[in-house]
Amino acid sequence: MGIKGRLAKERFGPSMPVHAPFLQNLPVYFRNARMALFQYETDGERAAELLPAALELTDQPMAVLALIEYPWNTIGPYNEAIQFLVCTYKGRAVQYVPHILVTTDVAMAGGREAYGYPKKIAHIEFVRE
Repeated sequence: MGIKGRLAKERFGPSMPVHAPFLQNLPVYFRNARMALFQYETDGERAAELLPAALELTDQPMAVLALIEYPWNTIGPYNEAIQFLVCTYKGRAVQYVPHILVTTDVAMAGGREAYGYPKKIAHIEFVRE
């Protein structure tokens, strides 16, 4: 007679692999984050290519670019750039995020695995003058 497996859903970690997750301590906590938001009118036809069919762009298609610096958090410092589209879902205002760029592998993997965010690695540098 064989040995029955012991890995059950209640023993799963917060990310993959479920028996040895990449991230151990969720949620992630942040301090002293700095952010700049830039809202701009965008090409509606091109933006619609990124938008799920259940969502609808507004009459004047708008996007937002968020540039964020996280100097301290529980997974280590990183920078992030988030693009989101201003849209509606069943008449209610929502935002849809097609792209998130981050500067560290733990920020990318943690965002993708634990939360399902569309993160990719990039070089993001902020210069203050």
